[in-house]
Amino acid sequence: MVRMTFLRFLAPFAFLSIGVSQYGAKWLTDLELSLRRGRYRVGVGAENLFDAFPDRNSVVNSFNGIETYPSQSPFGFNGRALHARLAWTF
Repeated sequence: MVRMTFLRFLAPFAFLSIGVSQYGAKWLTDLELSLRRGRYRVGVGAENLFDAFPDRNSVVNSFNGIETYPSQSPFGFNGRALHARLAWTF
């Protein structure tokens, strides 16, 4: 399964009276591969496969560089996540 998502968002919260911050759109790609053998299923996958990050906050909105990425980002700011799963049907 491959899932691609196109996201664009606004951040209505600003630490100062700067107004609304607008961030660029990003493509996110999630991928999962699984194999079923009898009653077992093994899968591996990745969320945010290409390690996309939101645009950085401006210096004014980053609390002197501490909050590098906006906390309102709909896909977070931790980058790629890998996972594995094992399922057993009983």
